[in-house]
Amino acid sequence: MTKKLLGIVIVSCMFLSFLPMTAEAEAGTCGGDLRWELDDAGVLTISGTGAMTEWQDFGEADWNDVKQDIRAVVIEEGVTTVGNYAFWDCLNITSVKLPQSLTYIGKAAFIYCEKLTSLKVPPKVAGIGNAAFVHCSALQSIRIPEATIEIGETPFYGCENLSVIYYGGSSEQWDAVIWGDDDHYPEYTSVCFNSYYTGPSGETSGTCGEDLLWKLDEAGVLTISGTGAMTDYDDWTDVPWFDNTEAISRAVIGDGVTCIGDHAFMNCFNMEQIDLPESLERIGKRSFEFCSSIKEISLPVALNAIDRGAFGYCKKLADIRYGGRQSHWNEISLAEGDNSLTGVTLHFSDGKTASVPLNMGPVTSKGRCGPDVYWQKDAYGTLRIYGSGSTYDFKRTGTYNVGDEDFFPTWIFKEPAAVCVVIDEGVTRIGRAAFTNVPRIIENTFSVYIDDISDLYYIGTNEQLSEFLENSSDSYNELLDHAAVRVIRSPKEQPVSAAEISDVQVSGSTVSCTISVTESSSAWFAVYDENGRFLGAESRALLADTENELTFTADNDSAANFGIFVFSDSFTPLCSASCGCLGVISGGSR
Repeated sequence: MTKKLLGIVIVSCMFLSFLPMTAEAEAGTCGGDLRWELDDAGVLTISGTGAMTEWQDFGEADWNDVKQDIRAVVIEEGVTTVGNYAFWDCLNITSVKLPQSLTYIGKAAFIYCEKLTSLKVPPKVAGIGNAAFVHCSALQSIRIPEATIEIGETPFYGCENLSVIYYGGSSEQWDAVIWGDDDHYPEYTSVCFNSYYTGPSGETSGTCGEDLLWKLDEAGVLTISGTGAMTDYDDWTDVPWFDNTEAISRAVIGDGVTCIGDHAFMNCFNMEQIDLPESLERIGKRSFEFCSSIKEISLPVALNAIDRGAFGYCKKLADIRYGGRQSHWNEISLAEGDNSLTGVTLHFSDGKTASVPLNMGPVTSKGRCGPDVYWQKDAYGTLRIYGSGSTYDFKRTGTYNVGDEDFFPTWIFKEPAAVCVVIDEGVTRIGRAAFTNVPRIIENTFSVYIDDISDLYYIGTNEQLSEFLENSSDSYNELLDHAAVRVIRSPKEQPVSAAEISDVQVSGSTVSCTISVTESSSAWFAVYDENGRFLGAESRALLADTENELTFTADNDSAANFGIFVFSDSFTPLCSASCGCLGVISGGSR
């Protein structure tokens, strides 16, 4: 083969490699007069007239072999039902379009559609089958029409991000809906009545405070401008942009705004970015609750109160970039017992980092849960497990006698129900049935306080957490299944306490400076002669989280240089600076 011909072949092969590959679409039937087709973009289209096949078990749907290729579902007009188990385990579905002709959604129809974030049930649907949306873990909102009069058992079990149900009828009609025997929907899910048609057609501008204006543009950016505090709203349905909640992708709060109002951005689950001003002093209660798309946020140094639940259920929030040092952060008032920010990584202005620590309220009950493991609970539902070794392997079945500490964990008999669990690093394992639903006879006989756990915090290292999770029992611990797991760094992992020496001034034999520390410490002023010989030293006590302004005068005529050293109470060196009587030689912090 000549070089010229070889070159043509190579170029031809390269050209062909850039051509789109086409594959024959998957297709088939799924009912008497229904046909399905999956294109190479991952869109499954179902067309025709009448009811879909009523499959009898998981994995029987005709598209089961290609279910992981399905990205979107479009069911066209004429289709009247979604069959039982139709989209079981279609993990990659992100959108579903249902027709106006639909009248029924079958049992377990969308079970384990883990990427589906919202759904609008068509207005003629009268019934929804058992477990229809079980483990749709990304589902944040659903619209249910007033025509729906029957909903099966546990339709939203495992939908831990379901923050709102928009219902087309009144509260009285909602109360009349016939439900299955088990749980209806998560306790934290809000139901908004007469709001089925709520959408991006509402107002796009107005006022939100005495001197504040808001405006929502077509790109989904909500801008708030003016001066002063935002209105505190009694509920998130009262905010002026309520009709456009789902359309908001970003909030820009202008400089001059001093307060984010209560409930202001609650359930803005499509909002990915928040720009806060340097003027901000307060973040109101539940103001960003269920803003589940936010991954990080910047907070200004002027901030001094974060109210209860301000960042509740912001499960993707991992980083806070703070405009001040850790000593400034420690002055911010956090609502007692609110652990919605616990474990989030704080990034300070001096480059240091720390985890938001546990914020447990006063202990209201305590007990034993293992040979050397103990528990305590506060009034806000935080359960802390501490000690060494494993908890008991609890029995769960058999004859229960009051006081049997290894039969059921005794915290389930103390209100309130635990919503967040903190594990100390000495605890190596959670045993069998520590976090389980109790048998009906126990629940009917005793006052029992149990619920799904939303957050699990481990005080230790990532390596210790991995070992703890590997050792812990999977048997009958279903209440932990949907908990967000975070590490709170153990004390030995925390960076050395922040300390900083600044504003060093020398006048003759007198030196003055400002020292900031994050824990009670001491400053030592050492005196040297011109040859570097040590002449003596004196100490001064330092207060934590404040700027200590200090002055020291040497009484030795041979004094030529000063050394300033900061030590913790355990005499760990934190930082130092040196200076001469004729001016500053060097300084800094470590």
